[in-house]
Amino acid sequence: MKWFKGIFKMTFISELQYRAAAWSGILTNIFIGAIFIMIYSAFYKSSTEVPMNFKDLASYIWLGQGFFLLTSLSFQDWELIDTVRYGSVSYEMVRPYELYGFWFGRLMAQRMAAVALRFLPVLAVAFLIPDPYGLSLPATWTGLILSIISLLLSFILATAISMYVYIFLFRVLAAWGATTILAVISSFFSGGIIPIPLMPDYMYQIVNALPFRYLGDFPFRVYTGGIGTNDAVFGILIQIIWILGLILLGRVLFRIASRKVEIQGG
Repeated sequence: MKWFKGIFKMTFISELQYRAAAWSGILTNIFIGAIFIMIYSAFYKSSTEVPMNFKDLASYIWLGQGFFLLTSLSFQDWELIDTVRYGSVSYEMVRPYELYGFWFGRLMAQRMAAVALRFLPVLAVAFLIPDPYGLSLPATWTGLILSIISLLLSFILATAISMYVYIFLFRVLAAWGATTILAVISSFFSGGIIPIPLMPDYMYQIVNALPFRYLGDFPFRVYTGGIGTNDAVFGILIQIIWILGLILLGRVLFRIASRKVEIQGG
């Protein structure tokens, strides 16, 4: 456990140094958030029946931009990917630590550091935008606490899902295809492209059967009050079940995939 804390702390501090990239990301997220707000504003003005009021929708969008690198699974460690592609993973496999846990800690620290650099400036700007276009205060303090708990669990869930890309690399060295497919699927089913409440009813069964909504849609709607306290607590339990299941399966698949590794055709 000490080595897990060590790699997590070291990677987190290292990633905090990339401030220039963070500022460019902040400006991009604010711009994209504003574009989404304008698009949905026009949509709401031409619609009479909507499943989500515009004020909650605006908060949902701004939270999505503030925590974009949490919900987007396109965020990957390309240095780690090259480690598998070019064979230096062989050195990692003989070192005295559990490789799955080592990579897991590294990936989660990178994701948390990237989000930590971006979310406060984005949300601060969103709070300054007048209603109903900006970020509103949480519906209840209980909802705020539960949404924070859910967001922290989302970091673990996002990392657990991302680990399957690296497991896949042991058999297929081209990571771009797997990363792109996973990023598109996660963005759509987490509400990053279309908010889940605005999706047609028949999509709900598909969304609820997948873990991606717990990356963004679920904690954001807990914050806005779209999901009540009892449902939020139940949803957090489901989130924990997904995390445990994906990590357990991931460990098993990782061990199977790493038993036979071809390095430079050998």
